[in-house]
Amino acid sequence: MGCHPAAIEANLQGWTPTQHKARTLWNAIQYIASTGCQWAQLPKDFPPFTTVQYHFYRMRDNGLLVVINAVLVGWGRAH
Repeated sequence: MGCHPAAIEANLQGWTPTQHKARTLWNAIQYIASTGCQWAQLPKDFPPFTTVQYHFYRMRDNGLLVVINAVLVGWGRAH
């Protein structure tokens, strides 16, 4: 899987959060990753944990998280 924008676009197809902004979902995922809290203990400032969990598993299963990681690693090595 490449880091080309077309590869990223292909992974994003079908990923359309409806009630919650993508940034809010990403912030919730980052919160869980950085704090190590349990899904059910996600603060109420974020969308319901089941919604966040659903989108996380979907990004994991379709390879989007691998693409994001590859882009960030490449960017970090270039700077």
